[in-house]
Amino acid sequence: MSSEESFYKGFFYGATLGFLAGVIFAPKPGDQTREILSENIKDWKVKANDLVDSAKERLNNAVQEGSEISRKNKYDLYDD
Repeated sequence: MSSEESFYKGFFYGATLGFLAGVIFAPKPGDQTREILSENIKDWKVKANDLVDSAKERLNNAVQEGSEISRKNKYDLYDD
C-alpha cells in the first residue's frame, strides 16, 4: 500500500470518527441530531456517487489513451 493510500485511508477514518464523536456529544436533542445526520448522509451519498462517476470517467480515459498508444506503437513496430 502506498503512503498516499495510507494517508487517505487514515484521513477517512479520522474524519468518520470525528464526525461520530461530534454527533454523539452534540448538545442538541436526538430528533434534531437524527435529522441533521439524515441530511448529511444524503449529501455524502451524492458526493460519493460524484466521486465514483469521476473515477470511472478518468479510468475510461486512461484506458482509451493506453489503447491508442498501444495501437500506435504496434504499427510503428511493424513499419520498421
